[in-house]
Amino acid sequence: MKSISNADYADWKLGVTKDISGWVLGLAYIDTDAEESAYTATSAGGKTKFLGDSTVVLSVSKSF
Repeated sequence: MKSISNADYADWKLGVTKDISGWVLGLAYIDTDAEESAYTATSAGGKTKFLGDSTVVLSVSKSF
């Protein structure tokens, strides 16, 4: 397979969790250093979207 240098990337997640009476609350920031030129998709309608956008995730979980 031919190497594509602008397709190399790293991703990371920085987050915290807190257990409150068996409920686990989490908050995380997720990002990447992906090149926009290599990770942009075009929909059937012609719209483009960069697939490496950063995001924040809030989670709530409970074990039974």
